Amino acid sequence: MASLDTSNPLKIHAAAGAASEAGRFREAEGLYRQAISVAESQMGASHPHVAKMAISLVDMYENQGRYDEARQLCERVIGRIDPAEVAVANDRTLSRLKDLCRRAGQLHRATELYREAMAYRRQVFGNVHGKVAACIAGLAETYRDLGNVAKARSLLLRAISMAEEAEDDSIPALEQRLRELRQTVLVAA
Repeated sequence: MASLDTSNPLKIHAAAGAASEAGRFREAEGLYRQAISVAESQMGASHPHVAKMAISLVDMYENQGRYDEARQLCERVIGRIDPAEVAVANDRTLSRLKDLCRRAGQLHRATELYREAMAYRRQVFGNVHGKVAACIAGLAETYRDLGNVAKARSLLLRAISMAEEAEDDSIPALEQRLRELRQTVLVAA
């Protein structure tokens, strides 16, 4: 077995995932914590990639019924997140951050992060772009999860309209996300 590169958080994270899959949870927990620590020291504790590392440990805790530890880790990571750094994150990272916020009972924080990301994307890509529509769709999901179906519906319709208007900037994952949102938001309205 090759030695682990302890300076690379992605490799440590992968090794933690393998240990977890093999049922070696104590080893996995140590590796996940190490990956988070290395990512924090290399990128800063407020960087969204730290959250990406943490979500795996949160998943493992929840799968083991360690809900308090999972929630505490979510709260710690969310408390450090810098919205300006999140603004440049991709859709998958934003979705993971929303999931951490949901697990910590702080979905309102997720709306702030999505709004910051949407403002950034509008500056970079313009008001009508697939990446802006994806952000609006994520915000719609968040409002749906908060129970505000009317706001979710309004945002969903805006995201659909923008995605259709921004055909050249089509994002396949966005189209799937919009289909799923239509089913859960428009049916509930």
